[in-house]
Amino acid sequence: MIMQKMDSDKEMMNIRDNKVNIMKELGKIRYGVSCKVKNIIKREESQKIELKQEVELIEVETDRKLEQNKKDFKVEVKRRIDKIEKVQDKKIKMFVGTEINDNLLKVQELVKKNIRGKS
Repeated sequence: MIMQKMDSDKEMMNIRDNKVNIMKELGKIRYGVSCKVKNIIKREESQKIELKQEVELIEVETDRKLEQNKKDFKVEVKRRIDKIEKVQDKKIKMFVGTEINDNLLKVQELVKKNIRGKS
């Protein structure tokens, strides 16, 4: 009977030891899992921050390109308008020049007719 009690006490101690070991292992597992989860969350947060910064850079670059395109477009429009105005000025001068020449010729003919008619 004493032997049975000693065997039973040994079994109880083994069970307690096993329970303690299992609890220790569970604690290690929980700690490991919580550390991994924290690391994953930190990594995700840093990726979010990196993505936000990348988006901000893209927005800034896009805004800069838009402004540059606006400026380039304004310069191109002004250049084309100047070109058109120069061509118009040339055409007007040519037209006025030919009109003046034609009128001068007509005046000269009239003067000649008047001179011939008087003589």
